[in-house]
Amino acid sequence: LMSEDGTLTIPERVTKIGEGAFSNLEGLKTIIIPGTCKEIAQNAFRNNPTLETVIMEDGVEKIGVYAFRECTNLTTVEMPDSITEVGSSCFMDNSKLENVKLSNNIKIINDQVFFGCTKLNNIELPENLEQIGTECFEQTNITEIKLPKNLQTLSSGSSLPQKLQTIDTSENNYFEFKNGILYTKDLKTLVFALSNITSVNMEESVETISSAAFEKCSYLTSINLTSKVRSIGESAFNNSKLSRITVSSGNNYFSVDERYNLYNKD
Repeated sequence: LMSEDGTLTIPERVTKIGEGAFSNLEGLKTIIIPGTCKEIAQNAFRNNPTLETVIMEDGVEKIGVYAFRECTNLTTVEMPDSITEVGSSCFMDNSKLENVKLSNNIKIINDQVFFGCTKLNNIELPENLEQIGTECFEQTNITEIKLPKNLQTLSSGSSLPQKLQTIDTSENNYFEFKNGILYTKDLKTLVFALSNITSVNMEESVETISSAAFEKCSYLTSINLTSKVRSIGESAFNNSKLSRITVSSGNNYFSVDERYNLYNKD
């Protein structure tokens, strides 16, 4: 099936590429997948370090878990809008991947899809996207992102890139970005903070700090919990350098001692 120049053309009679079918294929450079092939199963093209180009024609619907993981020479991926599902860790550790066009009909970007894609510096999220999984963009180089209209669920603070400098929520119905912090639209949940902040002045309306909300804030040294904060998620301050925590008067849920140790009220 593979030509001398490393091009693999999948025949149109194929409706599914099976698990691990073309993993570890020596000399593979280009893949052409026809629209008659509806599914690319897990690990289908995993660990092909010479792979440079993937062409998926309109009609392909599903890409499985780890399908293109460790294809370390892959630079560009373009998906037709027929694709509705991309499996977890699909493009993980593709260290040369720079350009990605996602299908507009993907509603969920699963966990760790682009984890370790260190050269990925720009991505346009699908217009119908509703959910982003954990560590989806971990170790990427993305600094700006626009949240589409219907995106309503971030699995945790680790769902967004750690190098973000700005988040555009102008068209989104569920989130609000203010002063380096992403909140839910009602400003009751603090979802994510940019990694370069050193201190936090959160909105007075905040009741919940989400899991891993400040996990990427390695320069964070102080924080004040406002009067309505009642819940702090798992690993909310992991990796920070907090040396001072204060609690606003009137908070009925938390207190601090003279060494700035944080306790629940009892």
